[in-house]
Amino acid sequence: NIAGSPFVVIGNNLIDSRSGAVLLDKDKNDYKYFGDYELIPDLNSVLVRVVAPKNMVRIYLVDMVKSSVKWGVDVTKPAIVTGLDDNESDNETSRANMPLYTSLAGPEGHLVYQYQKTLAVVSPEGKLLWSEKADPAEIMLSPDGKKVIIVKALSTGVANSPVRVRNSTKYRSAKIQAFDLKTGKEAWKDDIKADQNIRWVAAYPEFLAVAWKNGCNIYRYSSGEAM
Repeated sequence: NIAGSPFVVIGNNLIDSRSGAVLLDKDKNDYKYFGDYELIPDLNSVLVRVVAPKNMVRIYLVDMVKSSVKWGVDVTKPAIVTGLDDNESDNETSRANMPLYTSLAGPEGHLVYQYQKTLAVVSPEGKLLWSEKADPAEIMLSPDGKKVIIVKALSTGVANSPVRVRNSTKYRSAKIQAFDLKTGKEAWKDDIKADQNIRWVAAYPEFLAVAWKNGCNIYRYSSGEAM
């Protein structure tokens, strides 16, 4: 059962429990097995991840109201196939009952998706606009929905304030980057660099607030500069 939705997963196929209609078929849609899912309330949809041929990560957006697949697109190939992909066979769907909340929907219906170190944006029509090995620990949108703001993950060392990202834990570094939602180009000339590893970030309407152990500051969305 995909909690919070009318869908169930049987034999790696996605089925609408209200009608019995098969929305995603492992053989017809050409994927190896069902991976995980998350609810996207802003789009009245469920985002499901499957493992496609050549171990490509493919995501489908499925409308819960219309009971139809809006789109499906391959977004990345895992840098190292680990965890779920190593241990899950074609007949296992053990993670299908674990909702995850790491994707974001933009005001026009764009989807911001993260898998491992890859950050990707898909258009409302299902076209992959861009992907970047950004390695975010935390993702948010600017209030106008035009910028994707990420707190970079800490690659080594000990840090505070862990963030749960899918089936792994990441730690915030001292660096924040911004990308244009539609093009993937870096939105700021210089990244935000806090004095210490970041503990907390909030996107307020007029400014971005950032706090670390011994201090805090507010920044402009337009440039990333301190106010």
